[in-house]
Order: sequence, then structure tokens, then C-alpha cells
Amino acid sequence: MTAPPNTSPKKQIPSSRAVTRDQIQERKGVLYKVNQVIPFTGLMQDFYPNGQKKQEGNIKDGNKHGVETWWHEDGTKVIETRYENGVKKN
Repeated sequence: MTAPPNTSPKKQIPSSRAVTRDQIQERKGVLYKVNQVIPFTGLMQDFYPNGQKKQEGNIKDGNKHGVETWWHEDGTKVIETRYENGVKKN
């Protein structure tokens, strides 16, 4: 028998494939991992001090790409924005 799913906001742990915002820097409008020369591609996440996810979004070739989501510290969603090759779509 399995336990019912937990519906309360959970503290998050960064994915091993993700970077946090402080590991990314912008140069001439392009996002790079700190001290790297190739534009970053991957998942960027940020967290509140309590461990709750604050922000999550994909980066492709140094540009925001796909859905970027921001949350309040209590886990409720603030905004979701879609990007296509760095251009905001909504």
C-alpha cells in the first residue's frame, strides 16, 4: 500500500544538472555559466533560504527558452512566462 501524495509545498533540492542563478552571468545579453566561454544550455533554478523553490527556467544557447516560473516563499506560483530563444512570448 502506498501513502497518499503530499500536497503541501516541499523544500526543493537543485537538480544535479541544474545551476543556480548565482552560477550564471550575463554578457552582452547572453547567459553563461561563470568563467565559461560557451553560452549556457540547461536548467536554472533559484531557492529561498528555507529551501522552497523561487525560480526555475530553461536556457538554450545562452537565451531563456521555454517556460520560466517564479514562486512565493510559501510555494504559491507568482508568474509563469514563456520564452522563445530569449524573446518573451506572453
